[in-house]
Amino acid sequence: MQLDHKDTAFSFKRRRIRKRRRILKLLVALSLLVMLAVISTHWLGLIQVKKSFELSLQARFDEAGQATGFFSGSPFFRRERQELRVLASLATENREAGNTLLEAIPVPGRFLDHDRILSFFLDRGDYLSLAAWLKHIENRDSDFTIMNRAIVETAFFNPQTSRQHLADLSQNGRNKYHRFLNLLEKANLGLENDHLDFVFDRNGRPLAYFKATSEMIQGVLPGFSFEPFKNELKSGLKFYSLSLDLRIQELVHKLFGNMNGTFVLLELTDAGIIACYSKSESGATSNAALEEPYQPASIIKVLSLLSHLRHGKKSTFPYDCRGNLVFDKKIFYDWITHGKVENPIEALAVSCNTAFAAMVAAAGEEKYQSLLKEFFFNSGDIDDLFFKIQCGSFAPGPRDSYDLANLAVGLREITVTTAHAALIASIIANSGSFSAPFLLQNTRNLLDISFYRRQSDFLSRIDDPDSFRIVRQAMEAVITDKRGTGRRADGSGVSVAAKTGTIGSQKNGFDAIIIGFFPVESPRYAFALRLQRAGKAELVGAPFLKRFLNEFSRL
Repeated sequence: MQLDHKDTAFSFKRRRIRKRRRILKLLVALSLLVMLAVISTHWLGLIQVKKSFELSLQARFDEAGQATGFFSGSPFFRRERQELRVLASLATENREAGNTLLEAIPVPGRFLDHDRILSFFLDRGDYLSLAAWLKHIENRDSDFTIMNRAIVETAFFNPQTSRQHLADLSQNGRNKYHRFLNLLEKANLGLENDHLDFVFDRNGRPLAYFKATSEMIQGVLPGFSFEPFKNELKSGLKFYSLSLDLRIQELVHKLFGNMNGTFVLLELTDAGIIACYSKSESGATSNAALEEPYQPASIIKVLSLLSHLRHGKKSTFPYDCRGNLVFDKKIFYDWITHGKVENPIEALAVSCNTAFAAMVAAAGEEKYQSLLKEFFFNSGDIDDLFFKIQCGSFAPGPRDSYDLANLAVGLREITVTTAHAALIASIIANSGSFSAPFLLQNTRNLLDISFYRRQSDFLSRIDDPDSFRIVRQAMEAVITDKRGTGRRADGSGVSVAAKTGTIGSQKNGFDAIIIGFFPVESPRYAFALRLQRAGKAELVGAPFLKRFLNEFSRL
């Protein structure tokens, strides 16, 4: 049989063509799939970058990092991801790492809104980060960028350079930012005139101004140091409102006259420090009212009384004060022999040392130390941004009966600061509820935009209203009882509850210490004062308090 092969070559050719077409279709399909995958990855990556950006602008940096984590190895948006890391580093004050990362990005990313990043730093008063980002986008010359360059120059005390930048604004920019330009010009004039008010009291009265030529701070508030603001100025010019009241501080200054000491007045509604006066004999600390520790003496008896009411024995009273107690051949003295003391209210009014030694002994050292800790002893400092309010401390036990008696009346191994003493008075006035005292009320940037506003920082509550009521009654008796150690403060026209304390000696002089609150019916203020080497609290401190209340009521 003979085969005919004339169509075989043609058949193989068609088969090769079909095979090539199938391969081509497959390649096209694969190309489309790859293209779709690339577009999808790009699109999803952009969504994640945008999401991370929005979270970063809300300062939610941990969430922002998680949002871009899946695409961390993607070739897309590398600059944007680096910029987001820079944003997080700068905003969390990891400035060195942030600047290093930023220098490694040769060209700004295209998919982040750089104007919003500038606003983010400006609104926080973070001029150092604002300057770093402006350098990163130095080739951009929008009106908003130009204005921010001017703001940075003013913030770092260069008014002439600031004006040079502002001269480059378009007319539309001048119209749009008219209000901000007026604020910048006011600041620039203040810098040029060497008198720029930047710290204010709660009523807007200037407390301190900046002298640009010498880069010095000049305060107009007596008895208060603005030293803590020096470091803050290194990061640029901001405006601060304090809780202080200039008129009250000036009143305290007038009353102190030639005396040395410290004074703190708290407003109970928000724990703001209205007066913080320091004129310490030692001069060791600038704001001694916040920082200088000393033995509290008998003012600690308000806590000894509270410990007795919560954990002590009713059988302690009536108490017979014989003027001293003997503990293991060591004599613990009272300041006078009080005789019969009927109840704990009278014990506080006459400040009977031996009664309080007996009260704390009955309550137990462990319970007493626990109560002291509830009132912030051994708790460290209370932070108020760049101010620190130092709390008192005591040496932990166990201790013998003689040392416990001294602890109960505020002697030997226990200290307090005037601010801490005022906090103790405020806790008693508020029946155990209290917030952290503060000085910094509000901070604003150069455009008068507030980026820090103090909220009442509720710390805790000691739930024992009946015991606090008795302590308040006892503190009132200190003033109103005819034998009360604070009776010379009575008659001011303002009802006040207090506890006096005296520390020192006849040879070296006595410090008068008083804590309290007023008005008694509805407490609004708590205070603590210390008059160094001025005399006993009963004879000098109480009349000083009366004069203060008289003058205060007229303000």
